[in-house]
Amino acid sequence: MTGKELRQIFDAELSRTRDAELALLAVVEADRGERGTSLSGQSLRIVEHVADYFGVQPADIRGACREQRYARPRFVAWALIRERLRFPYPRIARLFNRDHSSIIHGVRRADRAHVEAINQRLDIVQGSSAKRAA
Repeated sequence: MTGKELRQIFDAELSRTRDAELALLAVVEADRGERGTSLSGQSLRIVEHVADYFGVQPADIRGACREQRYARPRFVAWALIRERLRFPYPRIARLFNRDHSSIIHGVRRADRAHVEAINQRLDIVQGSSAKRAA
């Protein structure tokens, strides 16, 4: 991949996510040519909504910090990705650079009240974007 193509990917990701760290991760993963290992599309939107709901950065959810203020939103994001996108545990694990057993544990620990609240938010957002498209 050329430098110009990588710069275009970075600019596109940065304008979409407003998070330089996630944009840089997208460039690195695109350069490696890895498929299915980067947050994009619906999985990225879920992470962004969870981050907004909990008042943390999307990079914190994808990060490795074990503090509860980051781990709880991470578990909720994993549960939502599992529920809404029907991703298998190993695929979620690749997205977050974790072992699949960590994802299983996190999904089980996710606070159902938070999962349902964010699920409703996502349904509202999808409903309003569907109305705009019509």
